Amino acid sequence: MRHFVLYILTLLCVAAGAATGSDGQAKRYEFNQPLGSEWEYINAPQTGRYNIGEGRLRLYGATEDLDANGCPTFVGLRPDSAGFSMTTKLFLFDTLDGDEAGLAVYQAPQGYVQCCLNNYRGTHRLKLRLTLRNVRTVLVDKPMGIVNNVWLRMEDDGQNYTFHYSTDGQRYHLLESVDKSLLRPVVVGGGTGIVAGLYAYQGTTKLQAGPSYADFDFLEVSNKE
Repeated sequence: MRHFVLYILTLLCVAAGAATGSDGQAKRYEFNQPLGSEWEYINAPQTGRYNIGEGRLRLYGATEDLDANGCPTFVGLRPDSAGFSMTTKLFLFDTLDGDEAGLAVYQAPQGYVQCCLNNYRGTHRLKLRLTLRNVRTVLVDKPMGIVNNVWLRMEDDGQNYTFHYSTDGQRYHLLESVDKSLLRPVVVGGGTGIVAGLYAYQGTTKLQAGPSYADFDFLEVSNKE
């Protein structure tokens, strides 16, 4: 069974700074300082897929999704409390049909949730998917027209993971909620605890045209006391 392995990237020019307030306040990662040991990956990361430029974390999409063997492009954090939220702004670049990037809540290869901006036939869609024991369920598939940036937010209230999006960073709109109990290890067949974070995926149609990528402007994490 695949497990999370923690790596400190010493050979990679990746950065992620955190402005930390007092207990209960948000930590805002601006991606301008060396990545700390709190960040985790799925299996050994391919370091060339994680880069910093102009204060953004750039993730190059992997052809392996989060349920595949290998090294999907994912970097995340373990929540400090039972209730927490994550907010990010992402830019999706140089993509073709099937490429996507966004937030993911991961328990195991057979149990995770993805909230992403997806390229679909030259336009973009917001998708919310639940993967549970080889079954993928699309909970939301919202046409967005041609946009290449969006704010995404996930909130854990202790019972559900609730996802929102924004096109201006001010007004957030509800997408859907997912029952947290669906990601328990006994349901998904294992796991080492929830890790939530950022990911990028490259559709197989892109292979001959070079890698797609997503830039994440920041990641803000708030933990309830």
